[in-house]
Amino acid sequence: VLCADPDLKWDQVKAVIRDACVPIDAASSSYDTQGHSPYYGYGRPDAHKAVQSVAQVQGPQSLSMKASAEGSLAKSKDRQVFEIFLAGRTKIELEGEAGIDVDLYVKRGVPPSVRDFDYRSWTPGGKENLVIDPASPAKYFIMVNSYSGAGGFSLKLESA
Repeated sequence: VLCADPDLKWDQVKAVIRDACVPIDAASSSYDTQGHSPYYGYGRPDAHKAVQSVAQVQGPQSLSMKASAEGSLAKSKDRQVFEIFLAGRTKIELEGEAGIDVDLYVKRGVPPSVRDFDYRSWTPGGKENLVIDPASPAKYFIMVNSYSGAGGFSLKLESA
């Protein structure tokens, strides 16, 4: 995992490995909505899946205010990261195509993960909105995550 992305912190590596686990005896093991079983934990770690998930997160794509970006996520759990310098209150809108449930994660200074973020919007479906009001100007990273499904998305930023 660290060979694919040496900048990951220990907790991000832990999250990647946990997200890449394969359920053991999924039919009768009582996995909860977080993917945890009281009998098997998160399941069997799949090293290949973990490395592939990190390798698929492309380097941050730069955005500017009043910008929009489009992208595509090939399958569930795919992610795309963007970076932007924010100096004031900003509205972020994410809209996915029909059939994809996309979520929005934002973190100051470093790319977010699904477990390490400063802001998130994760309602069911393909539309997410956030308003960020930074205490001081800084670089922020925005991650679009496919919770389920595959398809295109559009991301729009504007001063709020």
